Parts: sequence; structure tokens; C-alpha cells
Amino acid sequence: MVSISTDRSRVIYEGNGAARSFSFDFKVWDTEQIRVVEADEFGTETDVTGKAAVELSATGGTVTLPEAPAQGHRLAVYRSMPFLQEDRYLTGTRFDAHEIEDALDVACAERQELREKLGRAVALPITSTGTGADLLNDIF
Repeated sequence: MVSISTDRSRVIYEGNGAARSFSFDFKVWDTEQIRVVEADEFGTETDVTGKAAVELSATGGTVTLPEAPAQGHRLAVYRSMPFLQEDRYLTGTRFDAHEIEDALDVACAERQELREKLGRAVALPITSTGTGADLLNDIF
């Protein structure tokens, strides 16, 4: 059992027209929890997850694409958790430490995913009384 040992949930690669395999060093429990997005030289993003072959290890894995991203393209490999609580603990039964550790790791992975997304978002100051809609109206 390997606990979460990194705070990353996303890795970015620059395309070079040759590399097709891209490693990631953050834990996922299922290949369905990995997403792959390619951005062209203009920043237009395309979800290429369906084309990717994903191999998992205890601490990360590798994504392999059928074609190498072109020079000037950017590739994001990131964790996409389902945000479900699937574990059930019954009163009066034995608690398995591995199950509890895994459940805590899943919760940590979900928080890391949210923190990474929030890190890319525009946020109002903590003392602001406005809303996101107010900010958009001010911008436009």
C-alpha cells in the first residue's frame, strides 16, 4: 500500500513531434481517473483521453498516445476523480487499516484536484462583498 506522496494532480508536457509516452507521478486507482487534453499552437483544447493507453503503477503511471503531439502543442495529463464515497463501515465490525488508508487517500486526491483547479481560477479577495457574476459584469 502506497500513500499519496505528492501534492500534484496534473502534469504538462510540450509536444515535440516524437514523444508518444508521458509519465505522471500522482496516484490514481483506476484508468478512468486519468484525463488527457491536447492544446494546439492556438490554445484550442481537444480531449484525447479516448485515444490514450493508460498504464498504472503504485505511484503513478504512463499515458501513451498513438501519435506524438506536434511541436508547439501542449499536453495535460491530470487526475479526474468521481467524487463518490463508495466505502461503507459497519458498526461492530473490524476496521481494515488498508481500507481506511485508501479511503483517506481518495479524499486527499479529491481535495488536491479541487486545489489545482482553484489555482487556475480567478478569485475575488476574501474581503470582497461582490460575486463572480459582478466581476464578469465589471470586466465586460
